[in-house]
Amino acid sequence: MPGDLPPLVTALTINRLHARYATLFKSTDFPTITRKPPEILQVNPGYLCNLSCTHCHVNAGSKRTELMDEATVAT
Repeated sequence: MPGDLPPLVTALTINRLHARYATLFKSTDFPTITRKPPEILQVNPGYLCNLSCTHCHVNAGSKRTELMDEATVAT
């Protein structure tokens, strides 16, 4: 199921589950899970790409023409 959801929805779902089961985690010897600050920000300005990888999460390729417009980039 998480693979079918957008990354933000998946992250929110994981956070809710973590909060819901926090007491369960505390009552076990499972090591504490901590997050590091983000190191990478990925921006997809469009689907046009000179590659066509089968594992691409946005299904980009050389035949795709959708690109972010300049007004969106400026905001």
